[in-house]
Amino acid sequence: EELARDIRKLLNIQIEIFGFDTGEGLPTHQDYRDLPYIWRRGFYKMDVEAVRSRLTTAQLILGDVRDTVPAFLHSAEFPPIGFVSFDLDYYTSTLAALRIFEGPDDKYLPRVLSYFDDVMSGDQQYYCEDTGELLAIHEFNEAASKHHRIRPIHGWKRSFLFPPEWADAMRVYHRFDHAQYNEYIGD
Repeated sequence: EELARDIRKLLNIQIEIFGFDTGEGLPTHQDYRDLPYIWRRGFYKMDVEAVRSRLTTAQLILGDVRDTVPAFLHSAEFPPIGFVSFDLDYYTSTLAALRIFEGPDDKYLPRVLSYFDDVMSGDQQYYCEDTGELLAIHEFNEAASKHHRIRPIHGWKRSFLFPPEWADAMRVYHRFDHAQYNEYIGD
């Protein structure tokens, strides 16, 4: 919310924020793809009332993303999606959350910046393309139309004076068949 306020003041851009969470912490893992050697049921349980009391403009949507994401796309009124942060830890939850990209063109910018929290290894978390968020991204790309892909931002990190670690977790959802995909974006 603070960043959205700063951006609104600086660039006169209105940003709406929606957060999805079970409120109950991580669910029971399904199998090895959910990385049970790292994550456990109940991790990150939320104090829902404490979070809601701090929100001024963001909307908290509680429930399983398998249900809440499709319902959101079909019933909510919101400006085009330009950024999504995926921090669901599990393969199964991330794959379900990727359904956020199943709406019509008017629900999205032609390219949607996307942050995936659990694609960088460290501290005995050895992520690979066969588990976790990386597998969910791969399966999304395989199942989606050839006109919809989530891809890394090659060379992007070099554009920063002090390259942040989180830059490696960034991807772009490309909607190649979006009516505005080919519109020139230069000066």
